[in-house]
Amino acid sequence: MTTPDGTDIFYGAIPVFRGFGSLMDPAMYAPLPDDWTVGVADIVESTKAIANQRYKAVNMAGAAIIAAGVAAVELFVLILIGVAFGAKVVGEKAETIVAQTIAKQTETPPPAASEETTTKQKPKKTAPVAELPRSRTSVIVLNGNGIPAAAAVAAEQVRKFEYIIAATGNAPRTDFQRSVVMFRPGYEGEARRLAKDLKIRRATPLDGMGPRDLQGAHIAYIVGA
Repeated sequence: MTTPDGTDIFYGAIPVFRGFGSLMDPAMYAPLPDDWTVGVADIVESTKAIANQRYKAVNMAGAAIIAAGVAAVELFVLILIGVAFGAKVVGEKAETIVAQTIAKQTETPPPAASEETTTKQKPKKTAPVAELPRSRTSVIVLNGNGIPAAAAVAAEQVRKFEYIIAATGNAPRTDFQRSVVMFRPGYEGEARRLAKDLKIRRATPLDGMGPRDLQGAHIAYIVGA
């Protein structure tokens, strides 16, 4: 409580307390300033201690209570300052991270469109299909394993599927470990069909043979071991 010129008049206006006899006199009391905070403590058995002339102990206890109250207020103020400062630091850090993230998103160009999306996908190559029926597809059966009559026996198997047997004979060599179907240009579909009928794994273009060696046949069936 101060005057307009800043002079503190509260303590000067407090009535002088001269004895416990006037303890209950309202005139001995004055209202506290509005900006004051009052702390109240009870020293256990203080009356008994004063009766035993232990004034110093009571005063020390009161001083300790005051010091503890001041320390608590200071600690509370420090906590408030720390929370405010920490919130400010965290807020600034979060703002920096958000700004950096936005900057990266704006600087990073969108991924380029893949070639598959910008160009029309090429259709997959399909396996050739036989155009001639079996009854019009001619086959030459050649012995490629050196076993006598192997070509004749194999030719009978081919006839069962209604193929035309153009001729039988010996292959250019007799060391074929597996049977193979070879075809002249333009008859891959027919060769694959014959290989499927005879359960032969390989159907390849002419290898080691020329179109003349087929004696007019569309396909050559070489019997392996």
